[in-house]
Amino acid sequence: MNRFGETLKRLREQMHLRQNDLAEMAGVERSTVANWERGAKQPSLDTLVRLSEIFGVSPDELVGTTLATKIHLAQPHLHVVHRVWHR
Repeated sequence: MNRFGETLKRLREQMHLRQNDLAEMAGVERSTVANWERGAKQPSLDTLVRLSEIFGVSPDELVGTTLATKIHLAQPHLHVVHRVWHR
């Protein structure tokens, strides 16, 4: 699943932007936007921040990270914290 690409395309279309328009705003080639939307490539961190500013969303929202995902990813670390905390 390519959450970033799906979200990018949805936001772009909601703003009635063509891939060329977004590419110009983000300072990349149109083919780069197409690659992002297809999931063939991912943007750099700087570009991700720029895209989030263009769309008025957080980088987390743009890449499709939810609170549930963050909690799931943090669970192995929470176990260690719990053990240390309760010594």
